[in-house]
Amino acid sequence: MTEAMFDSDGHKLAELLTGQMSYRNSEVWRVAANKPLPYRYVHKMFGIGWCEYWVRRTSSGLILLVVATATILSRPWIRAHAFKRAAGVAREVFPVWAAQGPFQSGAESAAAMRYAYMAVKGARRS
Repeated sequence: MTEAMFDSDGHKLAELLTGQMSYRNSEVWRVAANKPLPYRYVHKMFGIGWCEYWVRRTSSGLILLVVATATILSRPWIRAHAFKRAAGVAREVFPVWAAQGPFQSGAESAAAMRYAYMAVKGARRS
């Protein structure tokens, strides 16, 4: 409503009052309004040069491309690092777990694993 009241042409206010669609709010107008502005218009209206125009148009895509590439390339390193840490924890915890003896059930084995982890790494702190 605020936009309609302060619109210099009054098209939006007239549309709200009459209920009839203005040519400015038609589907064709919306599609045309959402297209990027051509270079000549931008240069004429804002004085932005050709290089600056294309830098502004492509910078967000370039940033997205760099972030995506860095993420994809860092995944193998992250996985290898996580695997090394898990292997180190297992190397410390498994001997303590195995020393607790043969287990009669899976529940006893799971409890022994928890106790072994607590014995090696200490109690969890919340």
